[in-house]
Amino acid sequence: MKKFMKSFEFKVVSRMTLWSLLVIAVVAYYLFMDTSKAFVSMYTENCHSRMLINYEYTRRVLSDVYVQVTNNVYPIESTLDNPDGQIEQMRRIVENGNRIHSCGMNFVKGYYPQKGERYCPFAWRNPKNRSEILTDEKGDHDFDYLQEHWFKAVVEGDTAEWSDPFFDGYDNTTALAAYMVPIHDKTGKAGAVLGADISLDWLTEKLVETDSTYDAQSRFTS
Repeated sequence: MKKFMKSFEFKVVSRMTLWSLLVIAVVAYYLFMDTSKAFVSMYTENCHSRMLINYEYTRRVLSDVYVQVTNNVYPIESTLDNPDGQIEQMRRIVENGNRIHSCGMNFVKGYYPQKGERYCPFAWRNPKNRSEILTDEKGDHDFDYLQEHWFKAVVEGDTAEWSDPFFDGYDNTTALAAYMVPIHDKTGKAGAVLGADISLDWLTEKLVETDSTYDAQSRFTS
């Protein structure tokens, strides 16, 4: 009888232990799942916030470049009879647009016969001193932009557009993107392409800065 009772008690204890372990395992599983979902939700919200901040900053930068370029279209079109004055127009656009890396205007073939078949007044920020604006008058000795797709697209399509990324023609390492608009002569025909460049490296650095600021604020408010 005693052996039976001991065997019965052992079975009861064993079953209770197994059920307890099972309950603990189930509770632990659901706690783990809930915690995982909470962390995933927090991570997703964090990434979403970063994306919104970076999107807004990028949109603001591109909008500033758009405004700076379009505000200069009329003054440029009004002074096309003065080819030597165009270089100053490019310098002023870069100087006034603190987000603009460089600016140039590529004229159609032979627009100014005295300047050759190709003429491009150009201005850019000195990479070693951003407050200094350098200028140059590119001509027939430089690249043949007349055959470039972007030039033909803007002139023939008579429309503004953003370029694909490209490298700075001076250092061949700085990644740029340009906002380009057609410049019209007195007859309304597109005679040049005005393009303002932004540095994609600079923009990336600014986005990293916004991420760092967001991280600092998140830690401060948490």
